[in-house]
Amino acid sequence: MMYHAIHLNNNLVVRPVVDGITEIEWFHGCRCFEISESRYQLEMRLRYLDDMHLLTTEDWSQFIGSLDDPGNVPNNNFISTYVKRDKWDTNRPLY
Repeated sequence: MMYHAIHLNNNLVVRPVVDGITEIEWFHGCRCFEISESRYQLEMRLRYLDDMHLLTTEDWSQFIGSLDDPGNVPNNNFISTYVKRDKWDTNRPLY
């Protein structure tokens, strides 16, 4: 059986190739990183990569699920500091 590593933002998961990449994963930018015939050899090679984190299937599901969660955004309430003034409320200097 063939296995592939799927990655997104320095996170990896190893799954069988027949599982493929889901539409949600593809939408968020997940791509296939490497393909191997042995799951063990693929996981061992991935563990030695510096910035990559090998996740379990459950951790990967939580990671992908958190991308669609609106609570995951630290602050999506942007407050504009621009004050729209009325044409009668202009600050004209008095001489």
